[in-house]
Amino acid sequence: KPHELKSSWEHMQPFLHLVPKQLLPLNSNKQPIEVRPTTFIKPWDTNAHTPVKSFWVKASGKLPDDPLVHERLLTYISDWGILECSIMPHKIGMWSPGLQMASLSHNMVFHRPFKLDEQWLCHAMYSPTSSGGRGYSLGEFWNEDGELVASTSQEGLIRYAPKVKD
Repeated sequence: KPHELKSSWEHMQPFLHLVPKQLLPLNSNKQPIEVRPTTFIKPWDTNAHTPVKSFWVKASGKLPDDPLVHERLLTYISDWGILECSIMPHKIGMWSPGLQMASLSHNMVFHRPFKLDEQWLCHAMYSPTSSGGRGYSLGEFWNEDGELVASTSQEGLIRYAPKVKD
């Protein structure tokens, strides 16, 4: 359950000295959307991992009652980390120098109404395949009652060209 997990912000506090300057504001300040990963993998970790990840999300403050606001915000959130699943088995960290990723397609289907400021949603993601410079990942948003709220998919271009030292 999300109430028992640490937020990404809490996980990153001991490592702020390792955070690149351009990402420091994102990692040193609490954000309007709280993210609580079920398993925390440091973004510089280059060990191979099973291409599966999940996190709980909830808005930190009150949102308008308009369902379209909630759907648009969840669409934005659905891009967070889904493509990362496809690099997890390849011994590359998200912050590895030379890693470049770009979305080629991103799809979302909404199955039932939700309120992102009133309930936690879990984005469960996995990558069934990644090869030839492309990654493909699927995801599902579940509410705390175990109901499927939305489904996601993303295909991305992935290039890893580490700089060679002279």
